[in-house]
Amino acid sequence: MIDMKLLSPPVQSVMQLNSAAAYRELVVTGDGFSPAREAIRSPKPAELFAKPVVRSDEAQAALAGLWLWHDWLDESHTISQGIHSKTGSLWHAILHRREGDFSNSKYWFAKAAGHPAIAAVATRAAEIVRESKHAQRVSSVLSGG
Repeated sequence: MIDMKLLSPPVQSVMQLNSAAAYRELVVTGDGFSPAREAIRSPKPAELFAKPVVRSDEAQAALAGLWLWHDWLDESHTISQGIHSKTGSLWHAILHRREGDFSNSKYWFAKAAGHPAIAAVATRAAEIVRESKHAQRVSSVLSGG
């Protein structure tokens, strides 16, 4: 989970818009959450964070993610395809995954190989699986319990 204190107050507000439903669908169809659209257009990438931005491409990637958070795929795509780094490739991959373009997503995930976020997500996903009731039942069955 993101530490909201890292974000500027306006972006914290945008993240809270529709937070109960934001980013709940793996494949998105149609437009995103309309009330968030104008709020996301306002901040420039350098205004997203509580502290000064060191790398403008990383701030651009965060803006692409903010658009994705509210299911605005075209806006996110426009930004992520212009970021020529592993971070840009990762956001591009996530975008295509969310639009259901799995082969294109796979291509961009390959270009993002080695990005530290991938290892962090894999670690957290493994923890979630280990903690799940299903995993506990399988473990119990395998151990004869």
